[in-house]
This record gives sequence, structure tokens and C-alpha cells, in this order.
Amino acid sequence: MTISRSDFRKRIMKYCADSERCTFDVLAKLDEWQVPSDEADQILSTLYTEKFIDDRRYAKKFVTEKWRADQWGRIKIMSALQQKKLDNNILQEAMMTIDDGEYINGLNKLLEKKFDVKRSENGSEDARRIMMFAISRGFEEELIQEWLITKGFEM
Repeated sequence: MTISRSDFRKRIMKYCADSERCTFDVLAKLDEWQVPSDEADQILSTLYTEKFIDDRRYAKKFVTEKWRADQWGRIKIMSALQQKKLDNNILQEAMMTIDDGEYINGLNKLLEKKFDVKRSENGSEDARRIMMFAISRGFEEELIQEWLITKGFEM
């Protein structure tokens, strides 16, 4: 049974309507469905025209979601977006949506919570544990060190 271009287009439009998608995600899905490249190009063009795909919109939503809901740091967010092969200007613009003050406050709250939950008698072990936790979340090492210093840890 051969699937028509119209069927592929309907399926991919539903895929895009279910959740915000970027060009990379759509191309991967079309490839998975083994859509010939000439048809994929035409489908992609339709998706852009009808606003089913907008990489700028995708990047901004991704940044907001990963920062506010998942509490990822800038490094982890940027790395994830780079894997989507988005234009660097789009990446930079999306990353600018994170307010610096909100970012620092969010990091501080996250570290306070982590520190309060798992405090030990060994200060250097606490500092190492907090540092590793925050780095794994994608926060900048210098910001983590600043927080540790304000808490009296020696760096």
C-alpha cells in the first residue's frame, strides 16, 4: 500500500499540532516514515507557509519550558537546542528570554533546597555534591561557586 503525499501531509500536520516542533524534528519524522526527499521538501514548505513549524517560536517555547518547568541551566538548554540544528541567531534570541535576575534567584532557590535537604557534617563534601548537582542541571560553574562562597564554603 502506497501512502500519498496528502496522507503524509495530514499525518505530519497532526504531529505538529500535537506539540511544538522544529524543522529538525519534522525532518526526522518524515525520514522515519521514509518520505522521499522531494515530497518532504514540499511538505516542509507547506508546514512553514501554514505556520505549523516556526523554529524561532519552538526555541523560545523550549527555553521557557526547560527553564521554568524543569529548572535547567543555560548550558543544558543551549546544548539541547544545538542538537536540534537551529540557526545560531535563533538560539541566541531564545536564550535572551531568560531574565538574568530571575535566573540567579532560581539558581539560588534550587541550591538552597538541595543544601537544606542533604546537609552533612563534611562541608567540602556538601560543596562538591552541590557543585555536581548544579553542573548536571546545566548551570555555570562560576555562579555556583559564588553561591557556595556566600554560604561560607571555601573554594
